[in-house]
Amino acid sequence: MASDGDRAALVTGGASGLGLIVVEHLLQHQWNVTIFDFDATAGKREATRLGERVLFIQGDVTDYQSQARAFRDTFEKWGRIDLVFANAGISEREEFAPPAAQPEATESTTPDTSVIDVCLVGVIYSAKLALQYFRKRPSSYGRLVVTSSQAGIYSSDTHPLYSAAKFGAVAFVRGLSKRLRKSGENITANVICPGLVDTPMTAGPFIDNAPAEMIVPPSLVVQVIQSFLDDESITGQAVEISGSELIYRTDPEYANAAAEYVLGGGYSKDTSPEDLIKFSQRSAQPRA
Repeated sequence: MASDGDRAALVTGGASGLGLIVVEHLLQHQWNVTIFDFDATAGKREATRLGERVLFIQGDVTDYQSQARAFRDTFEKWGRIDLVFANAGISEREEFAPPAAQPEATESTTPDTSVIDVCLVGVIYSAKLALQYFRKRPSSYGRLVVTSSQAGIYSSDTHPLYSAAKFGAVAFVRGLSKRLRKSGENITANVICPGLVDTPMTAGPFIDNAPAEMIVPPSLVVQVIQSFLDDESITGQAVEISGSELIYRTDPEYANAAAEYVLGGGYSKDTSPEDLIKFSQRSAQPRA
């Protein structure tokens, strides 16, 4: 395995908050890092401050071609990509189910689903590109880490779309890791589910009104991510980070034999993923 000084990471949402904390940690261990962020002002400022081991690329995680350009430029700059930290995120921009006393939006008003686009679709785009670049190594190697949230474990009545996106990120990483494990490649996928971390997205009342013991120390998040880098046997983990505690969340147990057959491997013995995709493609075609 290459020394840390040869290794390169791409961090989405890396110009501030948790992403920037991880960027700084990687730099302390002599990594080369690309910050991919929508905020050009913050990204340029941090790249200048952090020095020559940092490349900043402005872009939008919801735009696949924008991410593809970032991966391509990162690979051209550093010659490799060892870690992708799919961290970019936003909160909900409007209340999905306001109280009945408030005026309802008209049926012609499209709900704002940008939180799904950033927190789930953007993660899927990052993962797809990560696999392509991890596999450019002579022997496939890579570490994919995704930022979810405690809202990806416990449903949220105040942020249902955010929670849906974060639940989706957990399920996506778990499923992807199972697929990669079957391939025998040295590519791992894990997801962190932190609670209240002091970042720009939670600044203000969230942090100011919270007891200190309820806030997640950023160093604990870094510790979890470093464990993913150090131990190739860790994959498919959803790690809840709650206050000062780490809780390794496993998939729920199958309810019965039928559930285990459908999703636990029995069904796939009789039907390959390729056959399922072909069936889905045929089903999606309009009928004459």
